[in-house]
Order: sequence, then C-alpha cells, then structure tokens
Amino acid sequence: LRIVSLLPSATEIVGALGLRSHLVGVTHECDVCPDIDATIKSHVAARANDDGGATTTSETTLPPLYTLDDGAMTDLKPTVVLTQSLCGVCGITEGDVAATATATAGGVGACAVSSSAPGTLAEVAASIESIARACGVPSRGRRVRERFERDLRDVEAATRNGRKSSVLLLEWIDPVFDGGHWVPGMIAAAGGVPLLQTLEGAKSAERSWDDVAAADPDVVVVACCGFDLARNAKDARDALKTTPRFASLRAVRDGRAFAVDGNRFFARPSPALAAGCAIVARCAH
Repeated sequence: LRIVSLLPSATEIVGALGLRSHLVGVTHECDVCPDIDATIKSHVAARANDDGGATTTSETTLPPLYTLDDGAMTDLKPTVVLTQSLCGVCGITEGDVAATATATAGGVGACAVSSSAPGTLAEVAASIESIARACGVPSRGRRVRERFERDLRDVEAATRNGRKSSVLLLEWIDPVFDGGHWVPGMIAAAGGVPLLQTLEGAKSAERSWDDVAAADPDVVVVACCGFDLARNAKDARDALKTTPRFASLRAVRDGRAFAVDGNRFFARPSPALAAGCAIVARCAH
C-alpha cells in the first residue's frame, strides 16, 4: 500500500486510520496527520498562480491554484491516490490525476483513485469510510467514523439546553462570503442558529455588508478559508479599522466576535470539524 494524498483532510484521515507509514506523498499544505513526522518529504502538489495576496473564493473567477508534479508521482508509484472533486480552484482534482496518468504513460496509471466531494457533516462521515475502503481497511474506517459522529453528538448534548444564539461565520471578509457546505450544520450542532447561508450542503455565497447588518447576528466568527488563527485575528482587527460596517455590528460592539483557525477546523472535511463545532459552541454560549 503506497498512498499519495492530495488534500489535507485526506492526509488527516489517513493518520486517523493508522496508515501513516504507508503515506509516501502529500501536498505542501498537508500539515496535520496524527503521528506524522518529518519523513514525509515528497510534496507532489505545488502552489501556482499565487501572488501572495488575498483572493475571493469564487470558483468562476480564479484559475487553479495548484499543479501536480508528474515526475514525483511517477517516481512514487502510488497504489492509492486520494483527491477531491469539491473545488477546482483550491485543490488537485480527479481530472488532474487522470491527466498526469496520461502524460506519464505509467507509474500513476495503474493506481486506484479515490475522489470525494462531501458537502455536509453526514457526507464527511461517509467519506471517512470511503477513504478507508480505498486503502483496504474498512473496519478502521467504521471506527474512525463512529468516533467523529460521537464527538459531534457530545457537542450537541452539551449545548442542547443553552441559549440559541444566532451565528454568522465569515469565510471571507473582503468581499464578504458566508460559510457554506457543512458550516450551517456545524453551527446547528453547536447549539446555534446559522445566519445568511442556512442550508447545509449549499455553497458559500458572496454577501453585502447590508446583508450582514440586516441579519444582525448575536455572534460573528471570522474563519477565512485557508487562514490560520493568527492570520484571521490580524484580518479581523484590521477590519475593525478599515470597515466601519463590520465594526458597527452589534456582535462586535458586544464583544461576541471571534477569530478562529479557519484552515484547520472549518475548511477541511475531516474529523477536525468536530473540534470546530466545539469551538463554535464556546463562542456562542
């Protein structure tokens, strides 16, 4: 078993399945894997088209950010490649892997490709088992899925009798994007009421500050996609100075606006979303 993981969430799941020793290649953004160490040096995806500045999350206006290293993929001779089909901008897709297989005419062509596109918490749970089956360890997948679902239930139970605060999670600040996909489900599991994007599974949408002001959230969570806690805290503080509509929100005035690690706990369809739910619960209660 030789696994190449092309997205951070899959790398995290590989670690949770106890398969780190079979992980031969990752992307440069795969920074979390239980028991991972410095031995994983084969970065098979590299950032491209990046000028270092902020971008929006609109898939229709951005070229792909990453390219696949055909030579590294051929040298690694993976038996399983884990990728995604959720976003053609922020990750390597199954089509990219197929193109590499065609270009290299071997090495990659014989491997199994497992592609996932979860949009809800339930689908994230199912994707854990899907990855486990692709790696030949279905029973481990069931155990990891059950642990993830139990963690979600624990958060739900802890917040069931608390006040139902309305929560707006910002996936981007300028322009404003609300949180989509599994985020409304996370807010609900944390005992909150999601605002603006309320349908779990739907994509995030660009909003105006008028929309945000009209929603008048009790709690605001700044969880910009791809940014860690330090970056989101900095951007939120900057927005207090540069964006009067943000600074004037009731949640901000009341001290109920929070910055979180959006990259680690909200953007990745992995077991870490359960911890993200707990973070929202701490913010909302």
